[in-house]
Amino acid sequence: MRLKNKKDNHNSHKAGLSAQRFAPGVLLFVFFASVLSFSAAGQDTTFIMGAFYGELINDSVVKLWMPEVSDGYKGYFERRRSSEGNIWQIISSEETRRFTEPYYDTFYYSCKDTLTYRYILTTLHDGGISKSREQQFTVGDVEIPDMPENSVFSVNVNTNQNLSFSFSPSQSDDVMGYVICKGNPCVALDTLWGKENTDYSCLSCSSEEINELAVMSFDSCMNTSLRSNKLNNIVLRAKRENCSGIVKLSWNEYKYMPSGLNNYEIHLINADGESIIQSTPYLNSSLDITPYGNEIEMYVRAVGNSDIFFANSNKITLNQMTADTLDYIRMKN
Repeated sequence: MRLKNKKDNHNSHKAGLSAQRFAPGVLLFVFFASVLSFSAAGQDTTFIMGAFYGELINDSVVKLWMPEVSDGYKGYFERRRSSEGNIWQIISSEETRRFTEPYYDTFYYSCKDTLTYRYILTTLHDGGISKSREQQFTVGDVEIPDMPENSVFSVNVNTNQNLSFSFSPSQSDDVMGYVICKGNPCVALDTLWGKENTDYSCLSCSSEEINELAVMSFDSCMNTSLRSNKLNNIVLRAKRENCSGIVKLSWNEYKYMPSGLNNYEIHLINADGESIIQSTPYLNSSLDITPYGNEIEMYVRAVGNSDIFFANSNKITLNQMTADTLDYIRMKN
């Protein structure tokens, strides 16, 4: 909870303001004694009004007191709230003549509110009124939630190659959901409602193009967290050498693996199942696929230093010609 204090020069009375810090997070504002005047029964009356003290105790209590009010006068505190239309309300007894004991104003919690206080002084014999300077506090929930962590952007190679963006829930208690953004600058793409709703399938993303996604959490007051790192998916490309089983593979770097990047695994799928045929720290590789059959599928997996984090590239299909077929083509030509 972040709390702010403001002063408002509401009228033309001459007065001073002093702020002193007595404890961490607590500010004490003092409106020094002022010479105030008002008109009562057709005559001007002038008197000295004691200091007006105000202290923001926490996010729901303001401490107010007027240590001394001269004999022949009475006074009371008024408050207005921006959330209630800025209408002045009396919050202490009109019969109170001296505030030797503090008055505690307790207000309900809201996302954001501005509280303004003033002291109204009246004479007992003719009802003349004078108003103190106003003291203002801005209160409410302006603290941003924690951002989600451990984000991973990966292709689901077992289904239709949709790009999946997943992350760990925000550690804050008050979390209503998450905003997914895309590109540079990062423009809002979609909203996920619910603190535990942390898996997103990007239907507008192509697995054969490099996309960038990031996420922010938001709370019940619509405060948003810092944005996570923008993650990019891996795009795998392959180039066959002429009349050869050699395939040159290349892919882009995967950034911001939560546990740090360990290496890239090259996965091959054929009639015998799936296997890892190479592990490399580089962004390219040349492989002879002749031993693996006529039709194969391949993809690259970025693997973190912790095995629980990984990201898959798009999956490609390769059809290789056998040596006999190549000889037959040469003879035909």
